[in-house]
Amino acid sequence: NPANVTVTISCLGSATQGTLSKTNLAPMASVTWALKNVVPTGFTSSTVCDGSAVVTANQNVVAINNQNNPSTGATNSFEGRATGATTLYVANLSSNFSGWNSNLTVMKLDAGNTTVTITYSDGATPSTCDLTDAVPFCKRLQPTYHPTPGRYGATITTSPANHIMAVIG
Repeated sequence: NPANVTVTISCLGSATQGTLSKTNLAPMASVTWALKNVVPTGFTSSTVCDGSAVVTANQNVVAINNQNNPSTGATNSFEGRATGATTLYVANLSSNFSGWNSNLTVMKLDAGNTTVTITYSDGATPSTCDLTDAVPFCKRLQPTYHPTPGRYGATITTSPANHIMAVIG
């Protein structure tokens, strides 16, 4: 059946939200919003937002975030996860790889304090951050926290256990 899809973008550290909507999206069809060309409702052309998105629909849908830099041939894709987990696996992070630098944002979903540990697959020094109810997220721009250029994965854990989500941009 046709789907009505809404994407709500929430900016970290503020109440700013923007929305994108598509009604009657045909079965097996897709919609693309290139944010360099589209301003979500609730944003202005000067809105700067480091945040996350929630996709809702009245039918089952798949959401994928694709980013590319055609001049270098570099691409980056990742998909969403509906609920948090106490251990997350990130398949692809970049630190100065073909001009790409990943920004990893980790957010806790449960009440209480937790320490997040990010262990990199290439043996680089792990990164940690303490999350609290007052500051429930941390950002790790990869060239700062993983200065060796390349592509690698990561395992993200919490102690004590707390449901977390990760966004890679």
